[in-house]
Amino acid sequence: MFGGWNPPYIRRVEPALHLAGGTRPTFGLKGTRAIMAKKRDGFWLGITVIVIFVLFFSVVVFIGAGWDREPKVPFVARFPHTLNLPLLEEGAEVIGFGQVIGKAKKLHHVEAPPPGNPSAPPTLYLEVEAEVNASVGLRQDCRIVAEGPVLGGKGNFRITHRGVSPDLIDPAKPVYGSAGGFAAAMDLLSAEIDESNPRSLLSEIKLQLDRDDVSSLVSKIHRSMDDLNALTRSVAAQMNPAEKDALIAKVSLILDNLNQLTSHLRDQVTPGKEGVALARVQQALNFLNSGLAEAVGMLKENRPHVSNALASIEHMSSTVDTKIADPIARELESSNPQGLLAKVHGSFEKLNRSLVDLNVVTDKGRKIVVLNEGLVNRLLADLKETSVHLKSAAKDLRCNPWRLLYRPSPEAEAQLNILDSARAFSEAAGRLDDSVTQLQALLADQSGGITSDDPELVTLRKQLLETFDRFRTVEQALWKQLDTP
Repeated sequence: MFGGWNPPYIRRVEPALHLAGGTRPTFGLKGTRAIMAKKRDGFWLGITVIVIFVLFFSVVVFIGAGWDREPKVPFVARFPHTLNLPLLEEGAEVIGFGQVIGKAKKLHHVEAPPPGNPSAPPTLYLEVEAEVNASVGLRQDCRIVAEGPVLGGKGNFRITHRGVSPDLIDPAKPVYGSAGGFAAAMDLLSAEIDESNPRSLLSEIKLQLDRDDVSSLVSKIHRSMDDLNALTRSVAAQMNPAEKDALIAKVSLILDNLNQLTSHLRDQVTPGKEGVALARVQQALNFLNSGLAEAVGMLKENRPHVSNALASIEHMSSTVDTKIADPIARELESSNPQGLLAKVHGSFEKLNRSLVDLNVVTDKGRKIVVLNEGLVNRLLADLKETSVHLKSAAKDLRCNPWRLLYRPSPEAEAQLNILDSARAFSEAAGRLDDSVTQLQALLADQSGGITSDDPELVTLRKQLLETFDRFRTVEQALWKQLDTP
């Protein structure tokens, strides 16, 4: 069939068939090709199964959910026991930004003080140890919410805000989370409709709907409606035309008076009636026209005189402009050294210099008086004392002129000594009066605020001491003279 050549696999098949008692098959070309095609299909089928197994293994190992090569960052979150949390278990997903970015590793309860108040008593928290992808870059001030499905079931954790702090999340610093989702919303709604809570929304609504409470909205509406009713009653009373004190009656009276006024005005401007305002205005205009006609006639008759008067006025104005105003202007020019204004300025400058010199003189005089104040005071005191002595001598000579002619006897001299002692006593009393007068003047000059170390007060004190010493000396001399027989 094949030119005396049989394929090897045909030679292997033929003995087996012969030994089995069968007849030797006769193979044609189609049978041989069919057997070869079957052997090739089995080979490729094996290759295909191997490839499918390798792909399945790759999908399971490299692409499966249990294989995550991204590095993780651990963090700790705490939830207060007062929150209405969903069912949370280990392995709960941490969702953020639309993807699963981590999962919870461990959940347990701890007692710790509230954040920001370490001295407060500890409270119970649900502490969650979890880990998230490091690529998320959670910050220490991130916000995490525990959420659950609407119809119940296992909950998860959702990162609602990544945080803006420059510090990355640290497992040693817990993040305090809150409850969210449908359960938290229902819990919030239940708290708002809790009648026993005075701060709930339902309590606020009931408070605002209580008409017995003066601060409620319904009570205010009732008061506003009462005021509105009173206002409408008042407006209705004011609009009653039968009431004389009503507003509508007063308006009607005003309109009646206005009608009478317009009627009178119409009568006053009606032409043809005598004594009305229009007739009087026409009469005044007639008088004005006749007066203007007479004035025009007088101007026509006296036109030459008027022309001469205008010419005189023009000549006078030109004289004033050229012969009076110009010299006055030249006298008042500041650039004219011979003008009146320049002389006035010069006089004022001389007066200013004189005042400056007077200030210098008064300043020097003040300095002289200040520097020689003690000398001037002593000079005045000596002058006063001299005048007192002269007055006493004049009195003594007027009473005893014989003392200029001869020496008095010892008895008369003793009497004169007594009189001299009395006179000295009187002079000392006068000095005492002068010191008291100076002290009063000093107190009045200082408005009673004089200090103990004031130089003038020190001088007066010295004068008083000297006066008292002299007073005692004269007193002793007087008593000595009086005791002498």
